[in-house]
Amino acid sequence: MRMEVIVSFVNTGLILPLLFSYVKLYREVGSRFTLGLILLMLVLLLDTLTSNPILHALFGFRAYGIGPFGLIPDLFTTVALMVLVYLNLE
Repeated sequence: MRMEVIVSFVNTGLILPLLFSYVKLYREVGSRFTLGLILLMLVLLLDTLTSNPILHALFGFRAYGIGPFGLIPDLFTTVALMVLVYLNLE
């Protein structure tokens, strides 16, 4: 569970700078593609926030011990976000 919380916070930390960067780019260029990237980042942010075990605990839900399979999708999201950050810095 701790690892899932950490990965969730890492994902949030990767999404927010990308979101701000895409908003800035959209203000400069006004491209529909950039608007799509902003929407993608918003959806990923909502996904990351709602998959955080801290939020689940706040609403009274508990994990049922599914092991590493609960963490694997979040790790794939982290890798995808790292690729987007890399591409954004290029």
